[in-house]
Amino acid sequence: PAEVVMPHGLARRLLGDAVTAKHPALVVLDSVRDVVTHVEVEIVRRTGEREGLGGHKDLPWLFVMAAPGEAAEALDRAITAGAESLVLGVMVDRWPYGITCAVDTDGTITHLEGKDAPPWVGHRIPTLTLNQAMSTLFP
Repeated sequence: PAEVVMPHGLARRLLGDAVTAKHPALVVLDSVRDVVTHVEVEIVRRTGEREGLGGHKDLPWLFVMAAPGEAAEALDRAITAGAESLVLGVMVDRWPYGITCAVDTDGTITHLEGKDAPPWVGHRIPTLTLNQAMSTLFP
């Protein structure tokens, strides 16, 4: 299982009107700052669970999706702090703290940059249409 958290503006951009649909694995918040706060709270909760305080060891991945803008530094701190708690960042814009990957509409990686960027230019990654993504998120 996985959870996805993102700001409302990005959710509207990616999911259109479907952003109003409710799904337990999708958390849509007002702003990137709210996403950072949510991730920080999740790290504390997940750390407690990992250490046995909550008794649940099988944590789902938490994907943080954002167009970072001025909150990039705060996002980087939260995502880095959450690495042991299965927090992973997926930025929809240039990412100054890690690898930036440009992908065209058919899923071909056209550009990679950043420290430790793998040599994957020209490789394809799986893509979904909006309808496919919606039927996967909201069966």
